[in-house]
Parts: sequence; C-alpha cells; structure tokens
Amino acid sequence: MCQYSTEDGHMTPWHTTHYGSIAQRGPGLMIIEATAIVPEGRVTPGCKNFGASSVGRGGVATDAVGGWVTNVKGPSAIPFSEDGIVPQVMSKKEIEELKEAWVAATKRAVAAGADFVEIHAAHGYLLSSFLSPAANQRDDEYGGGFENRIRLPLEIAQLTRKSDSRALHTRTWQPSLE
Repeated sequence: MCQYSTEDGHMTPWHTTHYGSIAQRGPGLMIIEATAIVPEGRVTPGCKNFGASSVGRGGVATDAVGGWVTNVKGPSAIPFSEDGIVPQVMSKKEIEELKEAWVAATKRAVAAGADFVEIHAAHGYLLSSFLSPAANQRDDEYGGGFENRIRLPLEIAQLTRKSDSRALHTRTWQPSLE
C-alpha cells in the first residue's frame, strides 16, 4: 500500500491524517509502508502526489521525470529484466555507506517512536538481490555461496539491533545450511 504522497521523501500532514485515522480504529500493528533509507531507495522518484506511480507499469524512471537511471546500484551488473536498467556494482565502500545509512535511518525511526523496524528483503529490492544467485554474481564475501549472499542482510539485522539501546523488537530467521 504505497501512498506516494511525500515531499522529497518526508512525511506531510496528509500522512498524519491518514495514519492517525487508522490508529484511531485500534489496530494491533501498523506498518508505515514504502520507506527508504536513501533517496535512490524510494519506490518512485516522485513519491509525492496522491495516487501517483513512477511512470506507469513497466516504465523506467528516467532523469527527465526525476529518476536516478545513472545511480542504480546492485550486487552485480545484471538488470531485473531484458529492457531494464543495468545496475552499477556496489563497491565495498558503498556497501559500508549503505550500512551506515541503514543505522541512521533506524535511529530516526526509533526517535520518531517506531516500536520495530522491518527489514524487507524480498520482491527484488536491494537486499533481495544480494540473496539471489541470479542477481548476485559477486566473487567476494558478499557473493557466491549462500553463506556469503546472506551476509549483507544478516549484517543489517545485527546493525538494526545495535542501533537502539532500547532493544528493538526483533525476530531473526536463522537459515539452515543443510
């Protein structure tokens, strides 16, 4: 349920009204959807108009519409689809910068009152691409066998736990290597 109603990635009064109306109903849990730790991680370049989508189904968010075609990152230079953008291979420095940005975002979420942080590692997002042997063709400690491909998501989970002294509510999936 992506709302696409932020201003430069920041919450607006619309969000306060939207989530406030849901909270008044007394749900057991609310998840703030479509959040990103850096601008390039947003679902769409705009993410600002009610009901908006990036450029339509299957479209590419080009520079002309505020996209970041020249700044798409991934574990390997393998596009999501035949006509997709070829991502730039993330350097180890960029992986470290990503982890630092994750910690900063986690601390912001906790300071804003979040009770938990979801680590979304599915649906083709960055952490998912590190897990996938089809998308991850690296030959360093972040690629190759399963133990290496899961390294970044596990590091992110560890950093999430350490980001707040209040011990965030976390549940960790421990992979079976058998």
